[in-house]
Amino acid sequence: MDSELLKQMRQDFETAYNNNKRIQRYLKLVREHKSDYKTADLYAMEVGGIREQVILSYLPDLSPAEFEEIATQVILPQLKDNHEIAADFAVEVQSILNEKARIGLKAKRPEFNADKANGLIQKFSAAETVEEANSVINQNITTFTKGIISDAIYDNAQLHYDVGLDPVIKRIPFSGCCKWCTDLGGVYKYSEVKNKGNDVYRFHANCRCHIIYDPQDGSRKINTKTQRQI
Repeated sequence: MDSELLKQMRQDFETAYNNNKRIQRYLKLVREHKSDYKTADLYAMEVGGIREQVILSYLPDLSPAEFEEIATQVILPQLKDNHEIAADFAVEVQSILNEKARIGLKAKRPEFNADKANGLIQKFSAAETVEEANSVINQNITTFTKGIISDAIYDNAQLHYDVGLDPVIKRIPFSGCCKWCTDLGGVYKYSEVKNKGNDVYRFHANCRCHIIYDPQDGSRKINTKTQRQI
């Protein structure tokens, strides 16, 4: 049953993905080398939202006794699917930004965040009602998928920092967002927020704030080790 259910969900996702006009617009921007990390974040939110809607559409037909098995055999593979999709997009975006900034480095691909995925899987497995399972899926898969983009930003900024550049990270609050997000909004030198646990890289459920990295921002043309222009 689980393999057939996973197959059906993946088919539903693919259909919705291919028919989504926003997705197609973001992919077009990549092809035209006009995308940035804001585009990547919007893309990730769209991918996460589609995945959520597909999974939620099947929940009423499931019983709580099935949740643990469904979590590992059906939900987890789809989190990995989202990682592949979003990570591919992030690599494309970073490659474009590197080229524009004349940085001769290969874009770094973020790794699958098993800790975050397992946390979501454990919550779903522990759900005792369809309503509880619904609350685990709703918005949290989008947040997980957004996190793939922020991981890509962190990894590539760290790479650039390691070779002597001085990356700048921006966090842009969403209009009308909560006080926590509003207070986090701003421009940061990567050297000051290079702890991966820093709140700058975090999102709460239903968060729509953007994390941005562009190698052309800030003092990107100065090598911090030699103080010579690149």
